[in-house]
Parts: sequence; structure tokens; C-alpha cells
Amino acid sequence: MFFASKGVAQTTTHIRQSIVDTAILIGDFKFVDMDAVGPGGMATSQMQRFIFLLENATDNELSILASNKNANVRAYAFWSLAIRKYKRLRQILESQLSDSTLIYCRFNCTNLSMPINRFYIKVLTPTNSFMHGTTLTEDELKKYNDRIGN
Repeated sequence: MFFASKGVAQTTTHIRQSIVDTAILIGDFKFVDMDAVGPGGMATSQMQRFIFLLENATDNELSILASNKNANVRAYAFWSLAIRKYKRLRQILESQLSDSTLIYCRFNCTNLSMPINRFYIKVLTPTNSFMHGTTLTEDELKKYNDRIGN
């Protein structure tokens, strides 16, 4: 089975169709929404897709999606695994740390862009109140920030 997003096919032999469909929709949207409330106090469609992945995808499916061609899909898969305190998350971080693909995020009605490797570290920073799950120690944060140049 393959799925294409923005013209890029990726093998998804171990991902259920509902997860593939959600990943395609995530990839087709411009932003990674980082908070749940949109206009009128409602969760955005993109945040609802993230919540669907978080609640329905298996750890194996998320770990596959963490290497997806689409940066938004990678971001949400990584974040989901962090929330779940996935045991191999640091291995995924290590393998993706050189990925500086620019993603566009929305947080508190503010649009910002950042390299995805910076997003990964933000997800794992203990002082980020909107993130939950696995966190890095101060020494690990320094090590990873030094490796990506911050």
C-alpha cells in the first residue's frame, strides 16, 4: 500500500487506512496547530486530526509516520510519541536531528515558522506547558541545541 501527499509516495504496509487518510489531510494543511482552540473556542480541524492520530494510531504507526515525507506529518507523529512517552523517542530524535525542513506553526493565534528539528526540541522541553509527555534533561537540551546550532 502507498499513499501520496504532495506527489510523494511512501510505503505504509503497517498503517491502517484511517491513519493514512488522516496523515494525508494533515500533510495537505499549511500549519501545525500547536494549541487546541481556534476561532469561536473550537478545536481547529488540524488539531482534531492530531487528536485522532494521538488517540487511534499505534506506536508502530506513529513511528513510521515520524519518518514521513511530509514535515507536518512528522511533527504530529513525533509529538504524539512524546505525549505517550514512547521508549524509542530519543532514537527518533537522533535520526531526525539534522532535518531542518521549515514548518509553519500556529500557537495562541500567532503564526510562526521554525525548522522541524527545533520543533522536536520544543516538544521535549519541560518548560513548555502545552506539551506533555517525554522531556529532556537540561544537559540533553544543551547537547541537542548545540548540535542544531542554537
